[in-house]
Amino acid sequence: MRSRGVREEDRMKGITKSENRKASYRRVVTAEVQGKSVVQSDDLLQDYNFATVPGYIHRLVWANSSIPDLRQQQKMDRYPESVVPGPGGTSLHIVTFPPSSVFEDPSFDGKAAYEEALSGLRPKEPAS
Repeated sequence: MRSRGVREEDRMKGITKSENRKASYRRVVTAEVQGKSVVQSDDLLQDYNFATVPGYIHRLVWANSSIPDLRQQQKMDRYPESVVPGPGGTSLHIVTFPPSSVFEDPSFDGKAAYEEALSGLRPKEPAS
């Protein structure tokens, strides 16, 4: 039996129609200027869709490699070398995990998923 609006291959992997909708997330950074709140930046977050694990999506919201100096303007203007913070650092992620049926599927390649995860969750730079 086919669910309306859900592809057969997604249904077999346990992915439902609501999970097929594209979510978008924003990073809004505020500051105080002359006693008033102002928006410093308002950016759409980039998704990292794992090629080896359908439905597994990572979004880096913020990262500080060490204790930030809050007297200075805080920005997230580039992807860090590592998403794992150093001592006193922080990182915030939004992760969408696929259903367990994706990992139980005989075609799932755990070694390839492991290699992709180790390659770093760095977005691909657009071709110039």
